Amino acid sequence: MPATVVRSLVPSAEETNGGDRKARPDSDEGPLTHCQWDMSVAEGKRRKQTRTLKVTVTGYLDGDQPGADRAKQTLDSTLNILRRYAGKTDSGFTYGDVERVDGLGQEAYRQDIITRVSYTYGGTQIWVLIDNLVVEVRYDGADNYTGKGTGKPMPTQQARTGAETAARELAKLVTSCADCRN
Repeated sequence: MPATVVRSLVPSAEETNGGDRKARPDSDEGPLTHCQWDMSVAEGKRRKQTRTLKVTVTGYLDGDQPGADRAKQTLDSTLNILRRYAGKTDSGFTYGDVERVDGLGQEAYRQDIITRVSYTYGGTQIWVLIDNLVVEVRYDGADNYTGKGTGKPMPTQQARTGAETAARELAKLVTSCADCRN
């Protein structure tokens, strides 16, 4: 992910908690590669505005069936679950509709989510199908955050724009790199 994109989405990115993990587990579904990267304002760095960017890329390798088919099945299964929650509120979460995002990968969808668990925040998640990869980008945060139980969700349009910007940059990177999809 280009540093300029990260800095534009996560304030004070140099002071953030960030992490990545990679795994190549063999499971009942066959081998896959999973890489997750996330960045958020560091605990203890209390700010009135918080932002979190999380990127997960899961690649499905060819096995009993082509990896691209498995990736598509995984995306479809995820979308079926998301659509069951769309428009509902439960256990501190409010889920928006699942909407198609045009011009991103073979298929892309987004859903807005508001969370009211330890504090109130909101954001957008985007799922993108690119060949044998399922890319998930989540961008969320809170405004007027002063501690436990406070804050209001970041504006929906800001969350959508941020998530889509990150998803487009990652898709551009992945589609321009032949080794990234192998």
